[in-house]
Amino acid sequence: PVAAISIYGGMLMVLIRDDTSLPNWYPMEMFEVVDSRLPPGWLFTSYPNSDFLQAIWGYGELVMDEFHYDALLEREENALMIFSSRVA
Repeated sequence: PVAAISIYGGMLMVLIRDDTSLPNWYPMEMFEVVDSRLPPGWLFTSYPNSDFLQAIWGYGELVMDEFHYDALLEREENALMIFSSRVA
């Protein structure tokens, strides 16, 4: 399941649990959409002043906590626990 969607550097990206069970962002073009509905409770934010991360749709902590995105990339334990609870 997709945990979030972002626009990063003009590319549409999806956040999924990879083969090692860790969160990773992948280009949307690698996947086929089989269900076009967004999960209930997803939020949206945009970053108009960023050259890279331009927008995110997804679970609350990822959208509302400006540090959660980086914490996932840095594999911080608390962020990974939140991610796991949201994609379960």
